Amino acid sequence: MSKTQYVSIEGHQIAYQEMGEGTPLLLIHGIPTNKSLWRNVMPELAKSHNVIAPDLLNYGESNMPKDTDVSINAQCRILIKFMDAVGIPKAI
Repeated sequence: MSKTQYVSIEGHQIAYQEMGEGTPLLLIHGIPTNKSLWRNVMPELAKSHNVIAPDLLNYGESNMPKDTDVSINAQCRILIKFMDAVGIPKAI
């Protein structure tokens, strides 16, 4: 798997891994898992896509704040800002 990278969203470090080139493919893990869920499929998908797998806030290697909203709505808002921060205008 590729090296973990980080981007700051709303003052929190969001971890992600990225590999491959082509159309962006955003892999979003379920709750309560993390980006390592995708470790076996990322290399295959990266043959034809730019694959990005973030850890949602409060999961995996992302920050785990105690007093922050980590609801589904908050995660959606953070993912949109994540895409902006890493330069992904749209993804599969």
